[in-house]
Amino acid sequence: MSVYELLCLSKESDQFEDFFSLHIMSSGMKISFERYCYLLTLEKNHPSETHFHLVQDTSIYFGVSEQTIYKDISKMEFESLPPTPP
Repeated sequence: MSVYELLCLSKESDQFEDFFSLHIMSSGMKISFERYCYLLTLEKNHPSETHFHLVQDTSIYFGVSEQTIYKDISKMEFESLPPTPP
């Protein structure tokens, strides 16, 4: 399960804010999630646009660098490894 999927599930179950208020995840992860959701919305609404331009639009909208958006993508798409059996 990716970090993004985990956060989406927690949002649906009203535990989303608990992750951050109880410091299970940093507030920076919440900001990354918001930017990533914005990027996904752009991808959905503008399917013919290039990924680079959508990243660029997202970085302009949030006032951050394109590298920051790429880091957000990396964080959100990170897959947790399945537990290894004993």
